[in-house]
Amino acid sequence: MYRPHHAMAKVRHKFRRLAALPLLLCCAIAFPTGAQTQPAPQPERPVGAPPAEGPLRRDEPKPGPPDVQLEVFEGRPVREIRLVKPVRPKQEDEPVTYEPVDSETAKLVRNQLRLREGAAYDQSVVSSDITRLNRLGRFKQVETRAQPYDDGSVALIYILQLQPIVQDVQSVGNRKFSDQQIAKEVDILRGTPVDPLQLERACRRIEALYRKKGYYLARVSVEEEQLEKSGIVIFNIREGERLKVVDIRFEGNRSFGAAEIQPVIKTKVAWLFNRGPLDDDVLDDDVGSIIRFYKDRGYLDVRVDRNIRPAPTGKEAIVTFLIDEGPVYTLRSVETFYMEFARSFPTIAEAKADMKPGEKMLVLGPEARPGSPERNIFVSRDGQISSEQAKGLMLIKPGDVYSVDKLDKSIRAIANALGTMGYVDAQVTRRERRDTEQPRVDIVVFITQGKEYRTGEVIIQGNDITQQKVARRQIELQPDRPLDTVALENSTRRLKQTNVFDNQRVRITAQKPEDSDPEHRDVLAEVAETNTGEFNIGAAISSDGGVLGRISITQRNFDIADPPDTAGELFSGRAFRGGGQTFNITALPGDKVQSYGVSLAEPYLFETNFAGSAAFAYNQRIYDQYSEQRVGPRFALSRRFGTRWLATMPFSFEKAVIYDIPPSSAVDIYESQGSANIYRVGLNLSRSTFDDPVQPTRGTKFQIGAEQVYGTYNYNIFHAEHQIFIPLSEDYLGRTTTLSFHTRVGYIPQGRDKVPVYDRFYLGGSDLRGFQFRTVSPRTVAFDTGLPSPEPIGGTWMFNFGPEVKIPIYDDILALVFFVDSGTVLFEPGFDQYRVSVGTGLRVNIPQLSGAPLAFDFGFPVKKEPQDSGRLFTFSVDVPF
Repeated sequence: MYRPHHAMAKVRHKFRRLAALPLLLCCAIAFPTGAQTQPAPQPERPVGAPPAEGPLRRDEPKPGPPDVQLEVFEGRPVREIRLVKPVRPKQEDEPVTYEPVDSETAKLVRNQLRLREGAAYDQSVVSSDITRLNRLGRFKQVETRAQPYDDGSVALIYILQLQPIVQDVQSVGNRKFSDQQIAKEVDILRGTPVDPLQLERACRRIEALYRKKGYYLARVSVEEEQLEKSGIVIFNIREGERLKVVDIRFEGNRSFGAAEIQPVIKTKVAWLFNRGPLDDDVLDDDVGSIIRFYKDRGYLDVRVDRNIRPAPTGKEAIVTFLIDEGPVYTLRSVETFYMEFARSFPTIAEAKADMKPGEKMLVLGPEARPGSPERNIFVSRDGQISSEQAKGLMLIKPGDVYSVDKLDKSIRAIANALGTMGYVDAQVTRRERRDTEQPRVDIVVFITQGKEYRTGEVIIQGNDITQQKVARRQIELQPDRPLDTVALENSTRRLKQTNVFDNQRVRITAQKPEDSDPEHRDVLAEVAETNTGEFNIGAAISSDGGVLGRISITQRNFDIADPPDTAGELFSGRAFRGGGQTFNITALPGDKVQSYGVSLAEPYLFETNFAGSAAFAYNQRIYDQYSEQRVGPRFALSRRFGTRWLATMPFSFEKAVIYDIPPSSAVDIYESQGSANIYRVGLNLSRSTFDDPVQPTRGTKFQIGAEQVYGTYNYNIFHAEHQIFIPLSEDYLGRTTTLSFHTRVGYIPQGRDKVPVYDRFYLGGSDLRGFQFRTVSPRTVAFDTGLPSPEPIGGTWMFNFGPEVKIPIYDDILALVFFVDSGTVLFEPGFDQYRVSVGTGLRVNIPQLSGAPLAFDFGFPVKKEPQDSGRLFTFSVDVPF
């Protein structure tokens, strides 16, 4: 290692104002004493040594372009270019030494230099060379100096302070995000030089990552000292606390109240069931949702922004959505146009001259000025669906407020209408044309109907175990009938609903037509079988039935006609499978209710619209007044009429036993003790238009039935039930607020003496909330004393009616309900002793726990009888293990 010993020309900025002669004198003074015409031998002057004007300190400011004093060497020949780097001294008081850079760095730098050895010194070229070197990001500092030779040439010296090499990238202080998540935001590679600008950007990206999740006070920095010493990049993260939303405000919403806009957005105010986290991504989605909300209501020029105001504590924030509504647009006209039949013309006059009866003209774009050629002028005729028919299918009419959602649904309705007629490739689009002076919109619906096809062969693939008939009966398409695209979509949905195939891998597509039969297209149904066997262990608890355990074995793709041929088939699960039947074994032990049974159901008996089922069950129920056991087989035969009507004929043979009856019980209960043989046969007719069988939002369901009981007792039971669901509103996320009405009527004409207490009607509990289970009922006297008994004995006439409003409050998981329940139970038809209750409750929908929502209701009787028992809370919870 050598120390610098050569002098270097050091000229101050003020020397610019001096004449050439003083400058030359200064240069002569700067030469080493005793310098010869030729420079000293190279061993006496170490290569790469900077001028001997004193050590170069590391605390000197970073230079920009070459120093001003280098101007004195303008035009001199550059004898050599040296590339050196400073070496950190072992002690602070020692001067900085220099050594040549490594060969790889030297090659990189020389490739960037335009000024070469032998060329004349040009300060502007040196400046551009330094700029290029700085852009590489490899150097913390680049300095240039020059050392003159006595022959007038110079050595140009580049002092390069290399950036540290990144040895590792680490993060500390991050609890919300993992190291892997942080690393995705940091594009810093190990083994590359440190780039300060890149580090700064990485810090800001990590802070942006935290802001997206509501951590607006997060700060990220790099530990410079550790980076300088070891080359390890350590991001020091101070997360701070996550902001929670304490208030959501809307400004500029003149036409809609906050309560109308609030359901559209996902950002929620913090409360008991929601922490109200602030999330930038969710806020951006909310802005888009509000824009779509307004556009669906005719505000096509709406603009929406958001503003976040954190509290001084750094823990809370107020979100304000800034809305500029703009005018309300209305639909002025709707035109349909078949482009596949269109002819183009250069002028309107020529188009009119060529038009035939039933054709119409369409001008796209502004009309040209008089005398100039007009373009985009078309004449066409109607196709399979006329303009009037298409307008009739649309949900929006001229004069209505413009709605993007209704237009989208209208376009789909037109496409579906063509699809039902076999136009598989039909395309329906729309073009919007706004009035430049009035907030009105004209819509042109472009229809390309394509060719009409009929269904060829229906091919099913992927059903290795399941029989062809199980899948084929769910496909509505029939050979040589129109290739109905709506039926194709319905068939896909029905195959998924069988729960026999993997929902994600069910696909039905129309294949390309064969050259030999261009009028027909085969239909390919691709399925993949899934596990149809289930073993469930769980528990249920309700205010009516107490605590229940549940153990069940279910096979949804059972085939009773497929016994195993070998033991291998039995244990591999291939036996008794593939027929689409449902086989179930259930055990429900509980403190008040016990039920054990085995059942088999065939949904398509003999491949017809008939269905059949058979079961054998043992049931035990402990009431407050007595205990009941029933055991015996049950059968049912049903027939579907289309997709809405269903007729069912149930029949059963049961042995019923009533026991644990004290003498103080009511007379009717005491007289019903003992065993009885009950033979039932009935007929039920139902019609359903529900959009969802479990959680409907629209539609009706009506059921009426009659049942004849033989055996120990002989009587008839007539019953009817009606439900209607009416959607009141729907937010942008598709959550529907519904109003429902539920009505039930039951009547046994034979009267009280012919009917045992366990087959009579009762109300209370879940069907008349606010009253105890089965306590809305007539009373009688005690058997032993003849005094009035408080025990309910049931009636032979029942009427139950109740409206309910269901309001979704959190996604599809949580809903709030308000209800009114009413009804009465008597021995003769009438409405005496009518009870009424009101209340509210929650519905919690967790599909992983239960198919039906969990119910929690608070009921308050407002009209009751003196002997009635109230119940504030009614609930039902079903949890699998």
